[in-house]
Amino acid sequence: MDVNEIPIPAVATIKVSKEGKSAVFDTTVIQTTDNKYIYVMPVRRDKKLVSFEGEGLMKEIRIQFDREDIYSWRNISIAKFIEGKNLFLRIKTRTPGIRSTRIVEKKKSKKSS
Repeated sequence: MDVNEIPIPAVATIKVSKEGKSAVFDTTVIQTTDNKYIYVMPVRRDKKLVSFEGEGLMKEIRIQFDREDIYSWRNISIAKFIEGKNLFLRIKTRTPGIRSTRIVEKKKSKKSS
């Protein structure tokens, strides 16, 4: 799937992994350009902007085209992008998207006493 085929707006999920641990963040695709850039709304947790910078992070984005169609782009880079007073995240892809499934965040199980 090419970036220029992504519907605008689209529901998206960013997954970041490192050393067997991962975190999942919901966002919205708002624009694409040059068939390699995907612009999404910034991700915040506890009113703070989430940074996607760091050594050894594996990043991917999954975008929902409709109820059944989800595509994934892996090995992406994510940078802050400021236009006027607005902040976005600019995701650069190197490969076409592949058909995928939803990212399901694993729930931590509580040990019973």
